Amino acid sequence: MWFIRIINKCKSILLMLIRSIPIISGLPDIRWEDFMTSVNETVVTVLISTMPIWLGAFLVMVEQDISFNGYWLGLDTLTRKGELILYASSLLAPVIWILFWDKPNKTRFPSKTSHFVCVFMILVISAGFYAKVLLGAGEGKAGIQFFSSIIFGLSIFILLIAQAYRNNIVDPAKEFANQEHDFDKNYQRNSERRGRL
Repeated sequence: MWFIRIINKCKSILLMLIRSIPIISGLPDIRWEDFMTSVNETVVTVLISTMPIWLGAFLVMVEQDISFNGYWLGLDTLTRKGELILYASSLLAPVIWILFWDKPNKTRFPSKTSHFVCVFMILVISAGFYAKVLLGAGEGKAGIQFFSSIIFGLSIFILLIAQAYRNNIVDPAKEFANQEHDFDKNYQRNSERRGRL
C-alpha cells in the first residue's frame, strides 16, 4: 500500500513539474492515440524531408566504401557545413501554421506564445549561425555539426509537440471530411455561377 502512495505522489510531482514548463505544459491533456498519431506524422515528415541527406549518404557509401563507416562518412560529408539547420528551419514552418490555426469554438493551442517565441528564437539564431558558417567565420567542423544537430533535434521535438496538440484539438479524419465537404460545396456554387454567366 505504501508503495502505491509513493508512486502516486511521484506522479503528481511529475505532473506538476510538466505543467510548469511552458512548451510541454499541455502534454498531460493529450490522448495517447493523438500523441502516437503525431509521432507517426513526425517520423514520416522527417524521413521524407531529409531524404537528400540519408539517401545521399547511402549513395556516397556505395561510391566510396560499402560499410557502416562509409555511411557515416557520407552523413559527415553532407552535414559538415550546418545543412541540418536548413532542414530544422523547414520543419518549424508547419509549427507556425499550427500555432495560428485556431477554429472558433474549439480548444485552443496550449502555450501558444512560448511556442512562437521558441520557434522565432531558433529561426533567428539558426539564420545567424548559418550565415556565419557560409561566410567562413564558423567554428570547427565538429562544432558546426554539433550545433546544427542540436537545433535539428529541438525542431523535431517542437514539431512533435505541436502536432500532438493539434491532433488533440482536432480529429484529422473529421477535419479532412469537413474540408472535402467545403470544397465540394464551393465547387458546386462556382459551377452554378459560371453556368449563369
